[in-house]
Amino acid sequence: MESMDLSNLERKIFLQYKKDGALETILGLAMMYIGMTKLTDTSGVFRTIVPIFVILFILIWKKRITFPRLGYFEFTQERRARTRRSVFAMISVAFITVALAIWGSHLVESGGAADPATVKSTKLLLSGGMLAIVIASVAGFMQIRHLFYFAALSFLLFAAAAWFAFSSGFAFLGLGLPLLVFGLIRLSHFLKQHPPQESPSNA
Repeated sequence: MESMDLSNLERKIFLQYKKDGALETILGLAMMYIGMTKLTDTSGVFRTIVPIFVILFILIWKKRITFPRLGYFEFTQERRARTRRSVFAMISVAFITVALAIWGSHLVESGGAADPATVKSTKLLLSGGMLAIVIASVAGFMQIRHLFYFAALSFLLFAAAAWFAFSSGFAFLGLGLPLLVFGLIRLSHFLKQHPPQESPSNA
């Protein structure tokens, strides 16, 4: 019984650290950046390292915003091991999904029978499916349930881009903007509910 109570308490605290809007805000900004580079035909060299910047900015966010308000909590060995498994699983899902999407795109391009419009629409559908799976895996493994809605939105936006033949940049922007707004709203609520804690030296 005590072990179950501790597990439930840890889960509540773990989820509390996810309510600061960090992931949604930074992911929204990343999606909007990718969308703008696609629409303006600017160099997309930094698009390949966007995930690294997302992780770095989230770590900075936690250090500057989240931890000063919630403090540091040392989870049990079981919870830390579960988190490591979740991170490994997310990276594995992302890697496999991207590899399958690239392989699928190569198959579509190498099939000479398909016309360019069909190739483009198929690649958009593959990209949308890939992004949806990655976001859904983050939602599942990190227990951030509302991200499932954004996963569905991402696929719908890319499906619309394929159907109506518009740039994937609009799909990225259409996903990034609501993510950004949602994250900022969560941040606003988080800041109101959790003022900075006083340090022992200032108490």
